[in-house]
Amino acid sequence: MSTFLAAAAVAVPELIALVGGRVHTMTPGAQPAERAVVIDAGVIKALCGPLEVPANARRIDVSGLHVVPAFIDALAYHDPEHDRLYTLSGVGRICDHGNDLARILDAREPVTRAAAWGPEITTAGVLIDGKPPATNIALVLESLGDAHEAIEHLGELKVSFLATHAQLAPDVWRALVKEGTEKSLWVMGPRPKGMDLAAVLEARPRALVALDALLPEGKTWSNIGLEELPVIAKAVAESGVWVIPTLSALSKDLEALDPKSPDLALLGPNYVSYWSNELEQRLAQNSTEARERRELIHAKARALLTALYAAGAKLAPGSGAPHPWLLPGEGLHRELAQWAAAGVSAYDCLAACTRGAAECFGLADSGTIEVGKQADLALLRADPLASVAALREVAGLVRRGTYVDAVRLSELRDELRAWVKQTREQFDRPIEVEAPALPEGAVLLSGSCETISPAGRLAAERFAVVREVDDTLTFCGRRLTRGSVATPQVQIDVRQRVRKSRLDSFEVRASAQGRVLVVRGLKVGEQWRVERRLDDKFVDLNAAREELAAIDCDSITTPMLLALTRKPGAFPVMRFHEGLELEVVRWDLAINPEGDHGFKTPTGLKLCAFDPSGVVKVLVEQLGASESQTTLLDFDTHGGAGLGLPEETLAKLRAAAAAQAGEKR
Repeated sequence: MSTFLAAAAVAVPELIALVGGRVHTMTPGAQPAERAVVIDAGVIKALCGPLEVPANARRIDVSGLHVVPAFIDALAYHDPEHDRLYTLSGVGRICDHGNDLARILDAREPVTRAAAWGPEITTAGVLIDGKPPATNIALVLESLGDAHEAIEHLGELKVSFLATHAQLAPDVWRALVKEGTEKSLWVMGPRPKGMDLAAVLEARPRALVALDALLPEGKTWSNIGLEELPVIAKAVAESGVWVIPTLSALSKDLEALDPKSPDLALLGPNYVSYWSNELEQRLAQNSTEARERRELIHAKARALLTALYAAGAKLAPGSGAPHPWLLPGEGLHRELAQWAAAGVSAYDCLAACTRGAAECFGLADSGTIEVGKQADLALLRADPLASVAALREVAGLVRRGTYVDAVRLSELRDELRAWVKQTREQFDRPIEVEAPALPEGAVLLSGSCETISPAGRLAAERFAVVREVDDTLTFCGRRLTRGSVATPQVQIDVRQRVRKSRLDSFEVRASAQGRVLVVRGLKVGEQWRVERRLDDKFVDLNAAREELAAIDCDSITTPMLLALTRKPGAFPVMRFHEGLELEVVRWDLAINPEGDHGFKTPTGLKLCAFDPSGVVKVLVEQLGASESQTTLLDFDTHGGAGLGLPEETLAKLRAAAAAQAGEKR
């Protein structure tokens, strides 16, 4: 465990009483009043006068402060790096709309939460989408049977709701809504493409995400009239469907963001890189016409929120953090500031991010200050009923029954800054990795490479290709990926054996935190048999009938193998997710006149420049807006020619080299 996580040592809840504060219970109709809040083992035991506090309770004087329920962010994507940011902003719970499934299920566990300086997590587990999915870790559903299986599986995992995306086919989405509602797994997400608003409201999902979802079929922000907005708002309000507006996602595009913003000092290298790249792209497109269009969109979206509020629609605030320039924790306050500008009262803003969000997600033990409910509270310096800005003024917290004062909050911020600084320094240092173990035979090619993103060094690998005594070519790699708060350092050892230009067998060994997961694949007749073992104990045995071209676990050896064995076109590759979960996907290879290889994969493009020896000189990987580059550090052909690439490829490489030499002369 990193020192960053270890700093969040588990505090034992005790019998405490907050005395002297003005308590906003947020129960309907209740007025704020000065009273004591008695908390025992993380649960509110009593609301009483100061003289009624139990004698054995530790009295904490919070005179002059306003006590409110901790805030709930109705739309976020959890990363352990951001736990402290939520806590510092008074956010006691986030509703995660899809993540890496194994990681988020572990993160939400009480033991994990108790050891982290972060919020409680209500999660959908994984994003559900159709083709093409919005993210490569989405669960893709294509049929009604898929929908039923997904609900069964996610129900067994005890997720709290279903987060859907726009590419789902309407019939699959309706099936999710119907069966999910029956099992209290409510659907929340944007409107599916191909469905009009009336049909969506009739189906009664729990919530629609983003105001775009409320635009009628054929309407855009550019052509919709302001007079149409109250009609939409009335229909939404009458349907009872919740709306998570995400208005701040539009407003940030209008702000003069600072590339040296102090917010960046609170983010790890990957996020700084991601946010900075997004800002560069936005500035490059910042024409007068583009800005005027964004201003029009934002003005109409705000007017729609005003109409929804006036119509009495159910609203829950979500930040969308950590999307670029929506800082976790602070992003919720930005969203509420947009609500206030749209005419939502300070009281209703507070009610929406406490009681309202709890109702939306069915959180019976959260959202109000009542006897028997969880004691996750925020202590504010200013009156939250006077201005929504008061919600930012967090002077203390009760976190899982433990009091955290302003001094400790300041220390948490300092610890976060120190961790970010240390992490950035680590990303600047080279990663040392040992050579992989090799089978007996003649080494044709060996070398090392490193993978760098704008954030810094991500991984390093040493590799070799061996011709074994039976004439099998074995591609061996050992890749070490730098760890973070979210993920441990992982070493991957891979061997892919090729016989007569076809993949014959493979072995992948993943080592992390003292545990070893091994996956072995063997071609038996027309079928692949794939076995997984964890710490040398059998996990499962799977079968695949496709003629696999290679395996993908981010090793540089995979494009080298494919350049040797495959012609342009599509072919199946077995992909390994986190935890070495298996999936067969299709890659598509194209070779340009210079001999560069482009692999189109489900996760993005891989563009490779080769040396005539068969080694990859440069590999650029594009995943959405992010990009990484793997660069060859050194290589050795051991006195031979290397791999012996196809003559057609070699001819292109020689011609490109000759042309480049001519240009230099």
